[in-house]
Amino acid sequence: MHNDISIEEAFEKENVFFVDVRSPDEFAKDAIPSAVNVPILDNEQRAQVGKIYQELGPKEARFLAVKLVSPLLPEKIKTIRDLADGKIVVVYCWRGGMRSKAMCEFLNLAGIPTLRLAGGYKSYRRFINNYFNEPPNFNFLVLYGLTGVGKTEILERLSFKDIPTLNLEALAKHRGSVFGAVGLPSQPSQKKFETDLYSVLNQYQANQYIFVEGESKKIGKLFIPEKIYAAIQRGKRILIYDSMLNRVNRIIKEYLVESKYNIQEFETAITHLQKRIGNSKMQELLELLYTENFAEIVKELLISYYDKLYHHPDNPSIEYDFCISSANIDSAVLQLYKYYQLLS
Repeated sequence: MHNDISIEEAFEKENVFFVDVRSPDEFAKDAIPSAVNVPILDNEQRAQVGKIYQELGPKEARFLAVKLVSPLLPEKIKTIRDLADGKIVVVYCWRGGMRSKAMCEFLNLAGIPTLRLAGGYKSYRRFINNYFNEPPNFNFLVLYGLTGVGKTEILERLSFKDIPTLNLEALAKHRGSVFGAVGLPSQPSQKKFETDLYSVLNQYQANQYIFVEGESKKIGKLFIPEKIYAAIQRGKRILIYDSMLNRVNRIIKEYLVESKYNIQEFETAITHLQKRIGNSKMQELLELLYTENFAEIVKELLISYYDKLYHHPDNPSIEYDFCISSANIDSAVLQLYKYYQLLS
C-alpha cells in the first residue's frame, strides 16, 4: 500500500527525494526542482501505449505497458534505491494516476517506503501558479543602463560574493533583445522558466534585497510573471553607465568572441531590424558584418537602435537612486556591495 502526500507537505520536509516517472520528453519540459527522472515508459513506449489505448482501449493499453515495463523494473527500482540513499521517496506522474501508483506499489513491495504525490505534476503547477499570484515579499535593486555597460557581468560578480541576485536572462537563456539569442541554446518552456525562477527566489528570506537587471516584461518568448515584474518596477533604480568604447568592446566579447563568432545568427538578427532601421541601414550593417568590421557594426547598432530604444542616460542622473560607472567592473561591484550592506 502507498500513502499520498500533498506538494505543500512534501516541500515542508527536509529529506525528500522526488522521483518523476513521466517520460523523458515530459520531464524535459518541466519538473519539480531536484526531481530525478526514472520513467515508467520511455518516449517511444509511451507513444506505443497511447496508440493502443486509442485503437483497442485501456485494458489492452495497460497490458502492453506491463509487458514493456516488467523486464526493466528491477533496474529502475535499484536506481531509485541507490539515488534516494535513505531519503523519503515521493513519486509523481502527470496527475497522480496509474504510472505513479504502479511505481509506488513496486517500490513498497521491494521494501522501499514510498509516498505518492497527490495530483502529480499538475498539483505542483497549481502550487507554482499560486506562488506567482501573490505579491513577492522581496525588495529589488534594479540595474538599468544602456546596452554594453556590463549589467549581466555585474550581477554574476555579485552572486560570487553570495549577494542575492536574480539573473533573469540566464534563466531565460536569452539576453532580451533582437540579438538576445545569438550564441545561446534554445529557450526553456514557460513552465520550466517559472520553475527555475521559483527555485532562485525560494532560497531568499522575506524582505531581503535582491539585485536584478531591469528587463522588459518579455524575454525572448518567455514572460516574467506579472507580480514579479510589478515588484521589479517598484524597486530601487540603479544606473550603470560607461563610455561608448568600453560598451563596444564588451559587446564584441560577449556576442561574437564568447559566442564563437556566430556570424550567421548575427546576420539573421540584423535582418529582423529592417522595419525599425530601414533597408539602407540594414544593408550597411550587413556589409560591415561581412567585412568583419565588428567594432563599427556594434557602434552603429548602439547609435541607430539600442540607445534610441532604451533611453537610459550615459552619465549620472537624479532620476535614479544610485549611479555608478562600470569602467572598472571590480570597483563597480565593490560599490554596489557596500550599497547593499548599507540598505541591509
